[in-house]
Amino acid sequence: MQAVAMLPFPGGDRFARLTVDGDGSRVDIPAIGRYRVGCVADARGGLTARFDGPGGEYEVAFDAPGRSAIGSLQLPEGETREFFLERMAPLDWERFAMFIGPWEWQAAPSLLLAAKGSGENAIPFFLQGDDLVRLYPVEGGEYLSEQGDRFVLDGEIDNRSVIR
Repeated sequence: MQAVAMLPFPGGDRFARLTVDGDGSRVDIPAIGRYRVGCVADARGGLTARFDGPGGEYEVAFDAPGRSAIGSLQLPEGETREFFLERMAPLDWERFAMFIGPWEWQAAPSLLLAAKGSGENAIPFFLQGDDLVRLYPVEGGEYLSEQGDRFVLDGEIDNRSVIR
């Protein structure tokens, strides 16, 4: 299972990708680091992972089953903060490929939607100025960026104007 979330760290939310597989688990926080951690399952099927990050040890807990879930991040000083965890979806390459190119977007005058590779293993991203930002497909045909932006690819492809 792979899921993405904006973790509520002190000083601001940080994008994270959580991977749970047979080889253990990973918590990837591109702005901070990658942590390979063990997960502990509880009686309901939820998972807990602990990792050392900026300022000490953190604990991430979330329910494994289902499309989305509320998770919690326990900070080193003991405070617990909730976050929304979204299960990653397979990339719909045919649909995504239709949107590759320049776009206007609500938060920026323009951006370039692109991908590294092609097909279901492609890595979608956008280029805005000098920033290259990875996109992660989530349920419902939406994408969450490593900056916390949410993209919905809809609208008329011919006028190249609508990404919400």
